Amino acid sequence: MVCFRSEGRGGSGWQSSRSHSRVVSRGFAFSLVVTLGTIGGAPAAAAEALTLAEALRLARERGPRLVAAGLRVTEAEARVRAAGAMRANPELEAFVEPFPDSDIPAEVEIGLRQEFEAPGRRRARRAAAEASFTAAEAGRLDEQRRLCEEVAAGFFRTIHARDRSALADAAHALDSELLQVAERRHALGEAVVLEVNLARSAAARSASHALAAAAQQEFELGALRRLLGMGAAEPLDLQGDLVTDGTLESSRLTGTVSGRPDVAELRAERDAAEADVTAAATLRRPEWGVGAAYTREEGESQILGGVRFTLPLANRGTGETIEAAARRDRLVLAADEAERAAEVELQAALAAYRLRREAVGVLAADALPWVDDNQALALRSYEAGQIGLPDYLLMRRELFETRALYLDRLLEAALAGVVVAGAAGAW
Repeated sequence: MVCFRSEGRGGSGWQSSRSHSRVVSRGFAFSLVVTLGTIGGAPAAAAEALTLAEALRLARERGPRLVAAGLRVTEAEARVRAAGAMRANPELEAFVEPFPDSDIPAEVEIGLRQEFEAPGRRRARRAAAEASFTAAEAGRLDEQRRLCEEVAAGFFRTIHARDRSALADAAHALDSELLQVAERRHALGEAVVLEVNLARSAAARSASHALAAAAQQEFELGALRRLLGMGAAEPLDLQGDLVTDGTLESSRLTGTVSGRPDVAELRAERDAAEADVTAAATLRRPEWGVGAAYTREEGESQILGGVRFTLPLANRGTGETIEAAARRDRLVLAADEAERAAEVELQAALAAYRLRREAVGVLAADALPWVDDNQALALRSYEAGQIGLPDYLLMRRELFETRALYLDRLLEAALAGVVVAGAAGAW
């Protein structure tokens, strides 16, 4: 499982409490607090907080795709057991004369025989089954890697949608307060009706943005429920934030692809093809069998023994050998190419992740610390009549877009970390 660690928040001023905003006018400071710790609205009492680690655990336990992959492993295990058994069962035959003469004992013939495969064929068949079992298990682990990667990405997208919804709610609350300020200034003769209309339009737009953000949050929650195998009625309350959970542990930044299950699966399939080559070669060898028979004819009894050999003249396994060898060679190339591609993927993911984190750091250090102060200064300037409402709305939009951009950059960095962990096979 990939591990994440916490980093400092770079003076962002973001706190894990329920989002709210308030405007303290007439010379008092403005404060906007946006949550990173709750989904908009009070969580249902029955819902238990679901962390990233718990989401990954649920995916491993309940993910429908992993259940199906586990059944494929069971199938492959059963084929290993079947491959270890002899292909032919002993055969018992008995013949009795149905209408014997009254003065002559009935004729009887009883035979027992056992057929055997060519030397080495059962061993090769078992080796192929064991390699297929190894491939199935590697396939299950690769399915787990992919599912956990999707769950982690879905978790972060849902957290991002939650925080964008909280930010949109805060913007709407601020615009509602702004509309009241504009109406109060108009009543005092300090503002024209155009400013009131502008404030009303801004409040309507922010209300629309808040509803759209809430809709995106519900969509992401539904997608995460599907990945976790949850029902629509099951409560789901996420606990976490993009800053803490989305930071990749430093030890994962030097990962390798040697243990990637998709590469291991191709190698196991290559081994199964190699075993098929060996099995095909045994078609040149004769199969054989032994048997014994007891007969009674005209009152005289005999015991006979015998042996049987096939003559591999018509079918010497040439086609089967060529086919298995071609499949083996193809899988050798595929495994080598998969390992090379996985290494390229990992290095590219590492480079992208580091740049994404730098993009987050720039905003956290140089933009976010001044957002609240600039918002308060702009509001006081508007209330004092030093700037018009259009200028204030332009400033407010810039400030909220900065916070939204910070959330987007956090999501991009978190998703880049998920790709790094997946590329390194860390799940």
